[in-house]
Amino acid sequence: MGVDLEVVFSDDNVIAALIYSDPVRSPWLLFCIYGPPRKAKRKRFWAKLEEMVKAFSGPWVVFGDFNSIKELGEKKGGSNVFGSSVNDLRSFMNNTGAIDLEFSGPVFTWTNRREGLANIKERLDQCFCDHEWQNIFPKAGIRHLSNSNSDHNPTLMDTYMEETAPDRPFRFEAMWTKEESSKEVVENAWLTSVEGSQGYRLARKLDATKRDLKRWNKNCFGISRERIKELEAKIARLQVSNPTRGKF
Repeated sequence: MGVDLEVVFSDDNVIAALIYSDPVRSPWLLFCIYGPPRKAKRKRFWAKLEEMVKAFSGPWVVFGDFNSIKELGEKKGGSNVFGSSVNDLRSFMNNTGAIDLEFSGPVFTWTNRREGLANIKERLDQCFCDHEWQNIFPKAGIRHLSNSNSDHNPTLMDTYMEETAPDRPFRFEAMWTKEESSKEVVENAWLTSVEGSQGYRLARKLDATKRDLKRWNKNCFGISRERIKELEAKIARLQVSNPTRGKF
């Protein structure tokens, strides 16, 4: 069948389209969003979006640049903003039963492209759906793609996200403590500047410590387990190709 699209509404901030696609027989409603950057227009925008979502009896999904975040962890740099835009987005989710789709790729989708302490990053591009839509597309998710020229990362809504192999669990190696430079790696990672709640700061510092120790280990020791496997395989090949002859 493929996909057919019928635009049913559009203005400066919303394009609503009925989507006819496999595997569903009845259409679902897609809202493509550009949230107003000016605070004066946001209340009206959210009220209108909520009204349109509630008026549709079928499955729906809302996707785009909301110019809003829903929690402090979706912003890095600048002031800690928990203002009206955050409350408006949360209210929309609570009032409509919206589900925040999982994403892959970088956390932040927008940056002001300034350097140093003036740099601000936020996750402004998001995707929400109702339970009915998620039941139809249980593997759906969002991909935050790489960016080179724009202040926004391209975002792709994928109704069937391929599962990726899980990351190898992080293990602290006892041999690291014998190297004096390992202490400096941990100290520098722990001094990373992070804004947010106490729990959020702790989680990010632990992530930084893990990342930096992995990089340091690779430079200092090489990838030990992989190297051991390579040597074992080489020994096995040598033993097969040139077996030792016994003397009788």
